[in-house]
Amino acid sequence: MRLLGWIVVGLISITFIIFAIHNYHTTEINLWPAPITLSLPVFLVVFAAIVIGFVGGALVAWLGGSNARRKTREIRRTARRLQDQADTASRSTAVRAA
Repeated sequence: MRLLGWIVVGLISITFIIFAIHNYHTTEINLWPAPITLSLPVFLVVFAAIVIGFVGGALVAWLGGSNARRKTREIRRTARRLQDQADTASRSTAVRAA
């Protein structure tokens, strides 16, 4: 399974490298409303868009999971409290039996 992962990563890397080699021409990016214009290679613009999309998607997924993480924390807190109560009851029963 690990070999398959390395093969997939290798193929994706080769694809990115070939894409970068064939798209080295520059393009102008106008960052409106700021008066900034950048001349960048096309492959950098595409890679930046991919990274920004990935980070944005990860952020949305992380924010979407906040309710589940909160509920998990509450359940763990309750489980710890109940375990402490059970341990205390077990100790007091053991002391009375002795």
